[in-house]
Amino acid sequence: MAWGLKGLRILLSEILPIVLGEDDIIVAVIGAAGAGKTTFIDAVSNRKKIWANHSLKSESIRNIQATLVKHKGFPGRRIYLLDTPGFDDKPKPVEVLGMIHKWLSRRRGKPKAKQLSGLIYLQRITDTRMETSMLEALRDCHTLGGKNMTIDKILFATTMWGSNQLSNGPEERSELERENKIRSMVKEYIGRARVDRFRERTTEEAWRVLKSVLREVLEGQREDSGEQ
Repeated sequence: MAWGLKGLRILLSEILPIVLGEDDIIVAVIGAAGAGKTTFIDAVSNRKKIWANHSLKSESIRNIQATLVKHKGFPGRRIYLLDTPGFDDKPKPVEVLGMIHKWLSRRRGKPKAKQLSGLIYLQRITDTRMETSMLEALRDCHTLGGKNMTIDKILFATTMWGSNQLSNGPEERSELERENKIRSMVKEYIGRARVDRFRERTTEEAWRVLKSVLREVLEGQREDSGEQ
């Protein structure tokens, strides 16, 4: 039975360890259980993952799943999206950051390659409660992503917006009020971190959000190519 190229890639991903290169882009996606992390990653990959579900079996970094995607906007570069466990009693929010750190530290590659390029925190618009322990931990983001990791590379994106978004009715006003509360909490704990929306479960919308957190990477590419 012929495996095909896609099947071969999936098979190799289960056998060969990930070797990170300095041009690789690594983005962690975090949030409470049910916030839409896997949905977001599926939208980015258009449900056609080159490979997925590559995780170490170690208990200390369980359930960190990496998906490799590519995009013409990032020519010649591999983008790894890390799907993380949802916040609940097990694991606790800060423990999720520890899992990400261990995932990075145990990859093969030069130290410079084993750093986060960005972090997306997904938050349900239906829930204004945010994990303050996680917000406090993200303030010291250098411990997670290396010295190049800054607040500017953290993006909060609200999910689960209602279908009646443009009616300007009670539901929409309630969502806007909750969004303002979320923005206030982010500003209180993180300062200048950005808050965006992931409103539609489409590939285009997911890439818009991802490019937003990777805008520094895009700007660097333009400078390298001499674009204005």
